[in-house]
Amino acid sequence: MSDLKTRDLLLNTIKSMEILREKLHQLSERMRNGKSTETRGLVGKDNLLELKAKLKKEREDLDRESEVMNKEKLDFD
Repeated sequence: MSDLKTRDLLLNTIKSMEILREKLHQLSERMRNGKSTETRGLVGKDNLLELKAKLKKEREDLDRESEVMNKEKLDFD
């Protein structure tokens, strides 16, 4: 093979490698962004589950207080 053909072949290989490197970089960025979105979603879900549990407990406390107040009202009458 002549030096010119070898040079062209090397240049084409280098270009192909650069394109592949860029594609891999884009793919890793997409995967990383997807994982951070999933993580944010999981954190958000955990947060919502905590809030739901707190609301449920508060509701139960309010229901108990309401029962006590109703009994006291009946006792008062």
